[in-house]
Amino acid sequence: MSWNFGTRVGYQLLQSIWRSAVVKEHVRNTVVVTRVTPANLPQLGKKFPRKMKRRHKVYYVTENENLKPQGDLQLILLQDVPKIGVKGEIVNVTKQVGRNKLLPFQLATYASPENIKHMADTQIASGMDPKLTASARKTIKYLQLQTLTVEMRRDQDWTLKREHVLHAFKKKLSVMVPDYALTMPEKEIVNEFGKFEVKVTINGIQTVPVVMEIVEAINQSKEAKMERMLAEQEDARQKRYQLRSQKEEEF
Repeated sequence: MSWNFGTRVGYQLLQSIWRSAVVKEHVRNTVVVTRVTPANLPQLGKKFPRKMKRRHKVYYVTENENLKPQGDLQLILLQDVPKIGVKGEIVNVTKQVGRNKLLPFQLATYASPENIKHMADTQIASGMDPKLTASARKTIKYLQLQTLTVEMRRDQDWTLKREHVLHAFKKKLSVMVPDYALTMPEKEIVNEFGKFEVKVTINGIQTVPVVMEIVEAINQSKEAKMERMLAEQEDARQKRYQLRSQKEEEF
């Protein structure tokens, strides 16, 4: 083959394009195969085995590691991620979610022993108990910012009981508090409205004080609702009448 200038330049151009287009990456693939026809054993006293024939080079695949289902990734969340977990929690997610949505945006890191130890040391330095789960720490922060409202009737004598407080936690704050985790005020509360303090123990480790306010219960019967609606309408009518009177006086 005779090489002229144009042919040589074209060959070099194609070679450069091929080198830039090919991505060289080391990939580990494991495939277990078995011979259809077993190979012959070497003859006694000879150094090399018998020459294999074409039938000895036919295989069938026994196991392909590439076709096995991929396991999940175990990650430590660095930020609160909706529908996945909260900061500091160790979660198991699919590789697609971990590599496409969490790791590239620094929302999580791999749950290696070094990273787990570093997270525990960080929690101790910040005053958190590493034995508490991430959801328990989130519950503690939530309770510290809330005020528990307990409704009691003014026209009846009553004594505040544990059942009233537990029901208020479930209904008002959407938190299920076990009976053994609730600590009531030392003084018994009888027919007294105002603010008090109860304590909730999380996982038997940390106790959280919660502000409790006892208020007058609103009657939810149809007659009471109708009376309140009529009273609101009457107040609105009085306000409109006062505004109309003021405007007439100005003119």
